Amino acid sequence: MYRTEMDAAKHLIGESRNDLTVAIAKVKKAEDECNKQKERYSQVMNLRTTDRKAMEDLERRMA
Repeated sequence: MYRTEMDAAKHLIGESRNDLTVAIAKVKKAEDECNKQKERYSQVMNLRTTDRKAMEDLERRMA
C-alpha cells in the first residue's frame, strides 16, 4: 500500500509541476500583452494631445 500511495503522490507532484509551468507561461503572456497595451495607450494619449493642440491652433487662426 505504501508503494501505491508514493506512486500516486509522485504522479500528483508531476501534474502540479506541469500545471505550474503552464500557469507561468500564461502569466508571462498576460504581462507581455499588458505592457503592449500600456505602450499603445501612451502613444494614443500623446497623439490625442498633439491633435488637440493642432485643433486649438486652427481655431485660433479661424477666429
